[in-house]
Amino acid sequence: MSSVSFGSYLAQITRPHFPRFPTPRLAIRYTLSVIGIFIYVATFPAYVWLPPTYRSQAVASLLFSFPGTLSRYLLALSMNTVMRKIPLGTMAANILGTGLLGVFHVLQNKRPHVSPHACSTLQGLIDGYCGTLTTVSTFAVELNVMNGSRYAWIYGGISVVISQLLLVIIILPAHTLSDVPFARTCIFEE
Repeated sequence: MSSVSFGSYLAQITRPHFPRFPTPRLAIRYTLSVIGIFIYVATFPAYVWLPPTYRSQAVASLLFSFPGTLSRYLLALSMNTVMRKIPLGTMAANILGTGLLGVFHVLQNKRPHVSPHACSTLQGLIDGYCGTLTTVSTFAVELNVMNGSRYAWIYGGISVVISQLLLVIIILPAHTLSDVPFARTCIFEE
């Protein structure tokens, strides 16, 4: 929250010193969208052709980042207007992403160990899909816009409590009942 407040303050101070750029023409926006799609499509051959060490470090995350971003956008588009006071889409995206992070963590560290390829794929899902599905920045901005109202406290409290309870429900039984270690045991492709 302090970063959002500081950024807003800094923007207000510096705004008079920078020119305001017009909204790009429709042709430029479509061109940039097409370039983005081509770059995303290029990650598929990169996943196959680049050395396997890159799969878990970067390329697997790139493969899953677009679906994560699209999921978050669709959740916000369809659910944020359901309640006027609480952005349900952002809350659902953050809670879903947190739950999936717990599931992928458990799957990465289960015994017997998953294959190196599966480990890289799960790491891509953690970093790419869940990393773009969950959004701390939007959460902080929405809380800041709510300006400390009762709904801001409800929204923030529900988001944090449900996410933490979900992780406890997913991870704790896996560690205590299934002997999944807390330390990472996943071996990436080399």
